[in-house]
Amino acid sequence: MKRSSKPFALLAVVIAVSLFAGCMGGGSAGPKTYKLTVTVVNDANDEPLVGASVHVAGAGMASKTIDANGQAAFSGLKGSVEVLAEAVGFIAKIVSVEMDKDQSVTIRLETAGGMAVVDGLEELTEALEDASITDVVLLGDVDLADPLEINRPINMNLNGHEIKGDVQIEFEDEGEVTLGGNGSITGDLFVSAPNASVTNYIDVSGTIEILQVADETWHEHAQNNRLVVSGSSVRLIVHSGASSIEIAEDTWGVRVQILAGEVAELIANSGAKVTGAGSIVRAEVNAPGVQFDVSPQQIEGDFEPRIVQAFVPGSGGTIPEYVPSIAPPNTFSGLYVERNQRWPSWGGSTTGSPEVNMYFPPAFEFGGEGYALEYLDNADSTWKSYEGCETSSAFSNNFSFYFWQTTTFRLRMMGGPMDGYTSNEVTVDPSPVSTYFSSWGSVGSMSSYVGETFNCYAVATRIAEGVAVSPEYMSYQWYRVDPV
Repeated sequence: MKRSSKPFALLAVVIAVSLFAGCMGGGSAGPKTYKLTVTVVNDANDEPLVGASVHVAGAGMASKTIDANGQAAFSGLKGSVEVLAEAVGFIAKIVSVEMDKDQSVTIRLETAGGMAVVDGLEELTEALEDASITDVVLLGDVDLADPLEINRPINMNLNGHEIKGDVQIEFEDEGEVTLGGNGSITGDLFVSAPNASVTNYIDVSGTIEILQVADETWHEHAQNNRLVVSGSSVRLIVHSGASSIEIAEDTWGVRVQILAGEVAELIANSGAKVTGAGSIVRAEVNAPGVQFDVSPQQIEGDFEPRIVQAFVPGSGGTIPEYVPSIAPPNTFSGLYVERNQRWPSWGGSTTGSPEVNMYFPPAFEFGGEGYALEYLDNADSTWKSYEGCETSSAFSNNFSFYFWQTTTFRLRMMGGPMDGYTSNEVTVDPSPVSTYFSSWGSVGSMSSYVGETFNCYAVATRIAEGVAVSPEYMSYQWYRVDPV
């Protein structure tokens, strides 16, 4: 019997049509997405916060900046999203939005406590006169007809904008002043704030004149400013270089520390101490008393400066790693030799007598009553008292005496909980040179700033002639003392 093939042909057509329909989009569609429009305004005046940042977090992350209309639009959103709005000088705010349709949301930002966000000279003047305001943020450029006067401590964030005119900061209140925000002053900046520290990040087209600042410190972070130090005892710390630095006439005690960057020109019209001088391209020395730690690249002027170091710091290698020592039982530390010389003798001797000066912590610091000096007798390898060398009180801290041969010394504690304890040992050779130290001392700040130099000097006098030894025959070195 002949069978018909029509049912099978019909099935094939149905399958083909179904597949074709699926390819044409007749299958299930993906989730629908929506558009979000965010408006950010200043809560104080309902003005749009142009330049505010908006971040949207959901399935992904997107960020935009508010436009001139105070808005930013995001598309392709679905589900629940978090919206963060932030602007300089304002408290950031987060809102949640359910994206089940196109949405619009307005976020109102409030200024932080003590903060004033200003637009224009009138608002800036009001903020400067309001004692409760500690920080000011600019929303636009400020045009000045007269110099802008700042008469109290306040922080200025130019927020990328420009103050067109001169600025004068002058007051005696204690506090801090920071000028930042990547903006600029088209004009001059004058500062006299003897009780306020100042940190500057902004560019000044004219001159920055520094008369007085607290703690003798001005921190300069901009790169190309022209700075004039017109006051005494000013400490100028340069973090990123400068176009020029000038030390005015009739000043004293000025210190300049260049930490990084290049200083195209330094003009010294008064004495000054400069560290980091290797970063100075040209130095003009117009007064005595100018000191550089290392030589600038070029030196001009009518006076010769003092160059402290003839080498590049670090070129001598690194300091070996300190390995702590372990003090032996019943011992203490602190005995060291301060001077080893020959002292002029009575009777006109031209060679003098060998003398050593020893220093040590007073016995009272250890609860003792005093010390006795002992020496090692090489004949029988025993310690014996050095005749005539006992401290007169628990507050004595040095011995000075003659000796005639290489000798090893130590201290023995008398009284107190460490009675009988002995100190570290020092071995001293009699000086073979017929000179003595007629003077010595140090020059430099004791402040613990990185890069600070501390200079020591000594004058040796010949016993026979009574004249000082030429400095070219003197050499100096430093060493690390083991505290144990």
